Amino acid sequence: MPDPESPENTRWPEVEGLFDEVLELPPEARAAWLDREVRDPELRARVDALLTAHERADADRFLAEPAVVGTTAAPGSLIGPYRIVEEVGRGGMGVVYRAARADGQFDQEVALKIIKRGFDTDQVVQRFLRERQILARLVHPNIASLLDGGVTESGQPWFAMELVRGVPITTFCDERGLDVDQRLRLFMQAGEAVQYAHRNLVIHRDLKPSNILVTEDGTVKLLDFGIARLVTDDESDTGLTRTAMRVWTPAYASPEQAAGGPVTTLTDVYSLGVVLYELLSGRSPVRRTPGTDTGTAMRTADIRKPSTALGAPTEGEDDAPASPEEIARARSTTLDRLRRRLAGDLDLICLEALRPEPERRYESAAALVDDVSRHLGRFPVRARPDTAAYRVKRFVQRHRAGVSAAALSVAALAIGLAGALWQARVAAEERDVAEQVTEFTIGLFENADPAATQGETVTVRELLDRGAERLEGELADQPLVQARMLRIVGQVYLQLGLPADAEPLLTQALARQRELLGPGDPEVATSAALLATALRRNGRHAEAVPLLEEVLAIRQAQRDPDHPEVQDALWALGEVSHEGGDPERGDSLLQVWRDIDRRAPGEPTLQRSVRLLNLAQMLDVTGREAEAESAFREALAVQRALPDPDPFAISLTLSRLGSHLQSNGRLAEAEEAILESLAIQRRLYPEGHSETGITLLELGRVRRRQGRLDEAITAHREALALFDEHLGARHPYGVVVRTSLGELGLEAGTPEEALGWFEAAADVAGELFGQESPMTLQARRGAEQAREALGRTR
Repeated sequence: MPDPESPENTRWPEVEGLFDEVLELPPEARAAWLDREVRDPELRARVDALLTAHERADADRFLAEPAVVGTTAAPGSLIGPYRIVEEVGRGGMGVVYRAARADGQFDQEVALKIIKRGFDTDQVVQRFLRERQILARLVHPNIASLLDGGVTESGQPWFAMELVRGVPITTFCDERGLDVDQRLRLFMQAGEAVQYAHRNLVIHRDLKPSNILVTEDGTVKLLDFGIARLVTDDESDTGLTRTAMRVWTPAYASPEQAAGGPVTTLTDVYSLGVVLYELLSGRSPVRRTPGTDTGTAMRTADIRKPSTALGAPTEGEDDAPASPEEIARARSTTLDRLRRRLAGDLDLICLEALRPEPERRYESAAALVDDVSRHLGRFPVRARPDTAAYRVKRFVQRHRAGVSAAALSVAALAIGLAGALWQARVAAEERDVAEQVTEFTIGLFENADPAATQGETVTVRELLDRGAERLEGELADQPLVQARMLRIVGQVYLQLGLPADAEPLLTQALARQRELLGPGDPEVATSAALLATALRRNGRHAEAVPLLEEVLAIRQAQRDPDHPEVQDALWALGEVSHEGGDPERGDSLLQVWRDIDRRAPGEPTLQRSVRLLNLAQMLDVTGREAEAESAFREALAVQRALPDPDPFAISLTLSRLGSHLQSNGRLAEAEEAILESLAIQRRLYPEGHSETGITLLELGRVRRRQGRLDEAITAHREALALFDEHLGARHPYGVVVRTSLGELGLEAGTPEEALGWFEAAADVAGELFGQESPMTLQARRGAEQAREALGRTR
């Protein structure tokens, strides 16, 4: 047996890796590829020799086996219960065919791979049969399923996989011009699938774009888990180890993989990092210089940040497939904007995944995906050095939009703080106090960041409660600044879905500002609008009406008729008039708002998207369905086209669009929009949010109409839990959900459970709206139906 430690054998993994990769190319392109990739003469000679032997062996087998030639199966031939239809691809280990079930049991098309000769030793066959049992358990929506397997009469292993009709993830993104956020979401699907495999003790070992396909509907599918290595393989087993080392692609392999070292789950993390790097920058992270072969480059690569790799290729590097400007256009942006988008978090995430030392990378694929998710949700990422300034910045970015359930735009937290200090116009002797307020606020919001509330630290709500208590004592000698800080903390409560906690703070702030500034001051209008929002979310619409009338009067007195603040006030008063039982007045105000919007459409900004969302909801309420859908989709397009898209605003628009589609019977489209909205909200608010409850309620309605009652009940229950936690158990939303749960109980054949829901809904509805209100009567009728189903009478 050859000495595995000899100089010749220590380079064997590198030779095999290059051999596997060159076999994926057409024969006429192989020499040019090797000229470009392999600069080491000795290494090139060994690869050439292996390639020549492979081609000679294939020719010999062609003469010996007419039915199955080497790894080439003739169309129409049978492999197990499958009939070969056509060849669809080939690589270093074998050939992949489209095949159809031919035993009459059922109709099914599969991707069938035959392992080539030279890989069909007794050790490989034994390993293949053992792995097939494990891989059959990999049931995941983003992994192509292993369906069947066996050995041909000539002893070649084969396996049948789910036939995936898709394109490589990089191709899919470039052809559709997907932006950075859309690319990150697709990458997360791939990373979650890899983590699932790791939990089932399977390492892929050859992650690359051609093994990460995306279907037409945007679903990621990982391929070639059928040649993966088990985590439990004994690395001391020379036969298994050499088999395990064979399948990898140099450009995506980790340094330890190229060096023939142990293959672990961190090997897949590195490969995922390479794929992410290419998705973002359109470049390879490995920069080679003349005279350096691929394997050596992987072990000694100077990894550039993706944001700096966007420049022209350096001397000695491979010719880039696209110019920097073309790369930016493929991401629906400009080069300068793309560089700014990648600089910072995304640079650091890629570099963390690509560290040459495995122990310094992300500890798992899940950790890498989590950091990508945190970046999308404006949370601090773990790859970045943790500083107070960074945490505060991320907190502000996360809550900047503050778009309420009524689509009222709330000022960003950072703007609120700046306004509190600027508009106070503090004199020189008061500047020390202003600095104390700044420190107070930064300390409060830094600690309120969910990223900081780990281990033994307190929750965001507890920190806000403590901050609210501190305000009364620490700023008692500065009543105007104190009032502004009360408003800001109240605003944060609103943004976290806690209107009951926001209301008393905003009430105090408004009363003090009226007293200190006078009833017509702009700050009074700001506080009154926030308090009205809290009252509406707490179900007290009638009390919100006079506040919004005050806001509109102040805005109209101080602003031009077309000013966005006037439009916001018109919309909010119009909608609350509808909610408070005065639809005629509401329609009149909303029509004025619509006329202004048509007259002054404005630039594509977040504010513009909010106004479009408002318009869509108005049109939806008045039954103009086609116009409403157009406005919803335009709002969504504007939000996604912004240089720094706000995920919360996007989630709200998706949720409202889903509700619109659901009400018009387009259930599949509605479910798609709602699920995307829900995914964003869960990343943004892992502790829960009342807005997430609204989206879950819409999901439950869709699934109810689809006949998926169990899933509908689950969604309703989760929505109710969020409403009870964030809005209180006796809130109108709770009445709606409990009534719906009662109806679902009747439909599902559980009248006893339905009766409990109806009675609870009737109790709260009677208290909130009166015993003869429609909501109360609806819940009572449901209770009677449940009693009839149970054979009971009062």
